[in-house]
Amino acid sequence: MKHPTLQFNLSPELDQKMAWEFFQQSMHGGDLFWETRAVLYHEELKHLGQQKQPKKFLNHYVHNTYSENIESLQARLDEIEELWTEQQSTFFSETDKRFPTHPWPHAHVTAYGSLFDFCPRFLQEGSFQIFLGDTDEGVLFTIAHELLHIIFYDFVNTHRPTFKTLETESGVFWELAELFNIVIQDTPAFINLHGSPGPTSYTDLAPYVEHAKQIWKKDVLSWLDEMIVILSK
Repeated sequence: MKHPTLQFNLSPELDQKMAWEFFQQSMHGGDLFWETRAVLYHEELKHLGQQKQPKKFLNHYVHNTYSENIESLQARLDEIEELWTEQQSTFFSETDKRFPTHPWPHAHVTAYGSLFDFCPRFLQEGSFQIFLGDTDEGVLFTIAHELLHIIFYDFVNTHRPTFKTLETESGVFWELAELFNIVIQDTPAFINLHGSPGPTSYTDLAPYVEHAKQIWKKDVLSWLDEMIVILSK
């Protein structure tokens, strides 16, 4: 099967845009993203809401951080690209087992390095963000996580067309995608790739995790159909 090529870029403008969006809407899946994934690493933003012009302050902070650290940020991104190059064959081999006949929807996927740990994805464009301050294992986990999302959403839309009308960042479709990743990324091959994922940070999903793992029989569609029933109760 033909696999997508990952391109690694920096985009201060995208970081500014996404940081502002997560500041405005902090809660995701029961996790306070702004506090745990921005302020934790950037104490200067702790009182952003008290600024007279918070968006301007945030944009200025991101711009200055890139300007003052561009060499080290690019060096870290280069390390991540090399790390992925060494591990990608393992990831794609394991993913092919779950989606043996489904083609990847994008020939090229872009991973944008970020100052923040939000790691959003952009399915239509075939891109996502990775946290430059993360560990090697953490970065590999994020790359695998987002690539799994890209093929999972496309696979489900192909085989269950009614899902095309559903939101992918909230609601049942998002829950299914996250639970699928939790199941797959906690299998031995993926743990060897990026380490143990540990418990999910999405407290809203925690009650479903063990059941999602129990019903996994290595067939995506049968798991999907059974999991829908469970989430609908």
